[in-house]
Amino acid sequence: MSAGQENTATFLLTTGTPGLAGVPPVAGAKVTTSRFGTSYTLRLEQELARCTASLEFTGGKVFQLTTGPDRNKPDNSACQAARVALAYVVRQQLLDSTFP
Repeated sequence: MSAGQENTATFLLTTGTPGLAGVPPVAGAKVTTSRFGTSYTLRLEQELARCTASLEFTGGKVFQLTTGPDRNKPDNSACQAARVALAYVVRQQLLDSTFP
């Protein structure tokens, strides 16, 4: 987990699940499923102030990022921040020869 004065980010990387089906969605969140790039399934779960983004890689691996303010104040930018962070992670992984 990484935390700042206003926001926190929690990361999860699974290595042996059946993809997003093996990672339960956040209870009470508005769930949207879409594509991330051309190859990956992305699930966004918007809560009042936080957003959980779950990205399914090949082989059933899932990288999950939860971001948003610590306090329970509405924040419409949480999912956008999660998408930007995921883009950075995927870019870094593409540069790594062990990318799934």
